[in-house]
Amino acid sequence: MKTAAKTMNNIESTSYRNATLAERARLLADERNQETAIFFGNGSTLSFADAYREGRTLAAALQNMGLAAGDTLSFQLPNTRESVIVAIAASLAGLIINPIVPIYRGKELGFILKDAQTRVLFIPATLRNFNYVEMTTTLRSQLPDLSTVVVVGASGALPEGFVDFDSAMTSANADQLSDVAVDPDDEKIKLYTSGTTGNPKAVRHSHNTLEKALMNGVSGWSMDSNDLMLMPSPVTHITGYANGIELPFFSDSKSLLMEAWVVTEAVELIEKYGATLCVSATPFLRELVDTVKRRQTLPGFWYLRAAAPQYPPS
Repeated sequence: MKTAAKTMNNIESTSYRNATLAERARLLADERNQETAIFFGNGSTLSFADAYREGRTLAAALQNMGLAAGDTLSFQLPNTRESVIVAIAASLAGLIINPIVPIYRGKELGFILKDAQTRVLFIPATLRNFNYVEMTTTLRSQLPDLSTVVVVGASGALPEGFVDFDSAMTSANADQLSDVAVDPDDEKIKLYTSGTTGNPKAVRHSHNTLEKALMNGVSGWSMDSNDLMLMPSPVTHITGYANGIELPFFSDSKSLLMEAWVVTEAVELIEKYGATLCVSATPFLRELVDTVKRRQTLPGFWYLRAAAPQYPPS
């Protein structure tokens, strides 16, 4: 277990792997098999073998929907197992992935989906009492490229052009997946701003540039197999996507995804799983510090990086 006194290496990582998420998932499914890759706040886990197997099944389903390498897949899901599977499937099928934070609504969502030329969109049926199926239905006429909407947690009938996630998985056969050759320097991901000063604007990463950014942190924070990354930030934000989904596939560290931030639950998860660090926003840091001061110390939790507005040194 690490302590807060652990040395930080302020150097740029040069040990990136020049590989895609699909390639890493395939390798680790063989090498680490039933070893847990990602923990979830609800107590469930995802092994390397299951991540790759389910990713292959979903990738086959995406090909059955008519998607081809270079098409864009968008997803607006919380920090759940399905988000991880979507990311792996997109890489296996050679798709460009476009994570969209769940708080975005009609105007911003519609702009992003149209600008990204999204072919398939993954949404929750409902999340925090908001109906994503209804919102997306109202946008369909404005999105000529959007062919299919995949709904996680659907119950009952869905509108035309919508399909339940579980049905898509059960109807597909991973053995029918057509292999796709992907260059790690190809475009991998589009991430949009919130559009606070106008329309949302996209940042693009290749497989290699995203991994380089990820590995800079792994190296700079001296992370190793003893580390577990607590990730309360959305996996549809660059922070959560890189350090929550991709981290276990490119480093020896694992991740623990929280679906929603509740500070007391975060403390319980840190204690239960032995989380050692977190990359998130300043409000999370403030709440965590205040809670720990009132309750106890967290001797194994040694680092929290907050990338957001300034906060007082106290």
